[in-house]
Amino acid sequence: DEAMAYALAAGDIPHAVRIMERMFPVLTDQEIWRPLERWLAMMPAEVLQTPTLLIIQAACHQFRNKFQAMLPLLAQAETGLAAEMSPHQYTSVELDRWRGALLTLRALSIAQMGDVAERSKLASEALNLLPQNWLYMSGLAELSHILTLQRTGYADEAVDFGQDCLLHSRGRP
Repeated sequence: DEAMAYALAAGDIPHAVRIMERMFPVLTDQEIWRPLERWLAMMPAEVLQTPTLLIIQAACHQFRNKFQAMLPLLAQAETGLAAEMSPHQYTSVELDRWRGALLTLRALSIAQMGDVAERSKLASEALNLLPQNWLYMSGLAELSHILTLQRTGYADEAVDFGQDCLLHSRGRP
């Protein structure tokens, strides 16, 4: 909170955005959302249109089960990630992480509308993009994939995948 307050007081909005981006996986892994919501409320309106902040806003909606509110934010973020982000701003690894988070959140929101095939595709893509140290987002993508397998009649595969996830998660917090 202190670093964010200093960055905003100094008018260093890019630094404030980077703080949020850096803290997003740390806070979500602990299921702590209030600082993210508080920091979003402190940002200028035009900065909230930054693709990464749109994803963070969608994640906050996910935490509150507001799945319909996620969709327009995710669509806008996807457009921004595809068009506006230059390699000079973000590395390809960073872009993949944010795309993975976006796909995970989209899979969850689509699942609420019953599109199982699209959910499976998005969850699989997300699992290929997310780093294992983004525990919350990786866990959501894994859960999404497991539920999709189960709902499409592949219960044994769902169990196998879930057990494999648990086996490989040993040693992670």
